[in-house]
Amino acid sequence: MGKRGPKKGTPQPGTDHVGTAMAAWGHDLPDWVRALAYAAQTKTANAVAYQIRYDPMVVHRVLRRTYDGSYARVEAAVRGLIIQAVDCPVLGRIDETRCRRIRTDPRPPTSSHLAIQTWRACKTCLYGVAQSGGSK
Repeated sequence: MGKRGPKKGTPQPGTDHVGTAMAAWGHDLPDWVRALAYAAQTKTANAVAYQIRYDPMVVHRVLRRTYDGSYARVEAAVRGLIIQAVDCPVLGRIDETRCRRIRTDPRPPTSSHLAIQTWRACKTCLYGVAQSGGSK
């Protein structure tokens, strides 16, 4: 017998994160909350929470505008890990700051095989080449 319920990582039917955010924030809806809502709508709130390194309840409370914590910190995470994310050929989806730090480090890494593989890939990555004006 197969598992019951939706496939893991797929949004629940009837979950309208965008509508929830629009209703809670109204005309004050910031672009980063809209991006968070669209990401939660496309994936799941849990997957997005994992991506921005927050508890899923934080995502729900931010969308409902009932979060008691620092909205600025959540905003920084959303901007860095959802809005300004980069698709690294080795590491997958990473924030643009980490990408820039890797590609601008003049020294080749010696710490691990993955670090060396990432550094080598960065030298030919289209994103890195475009950001540095055509050459590294």
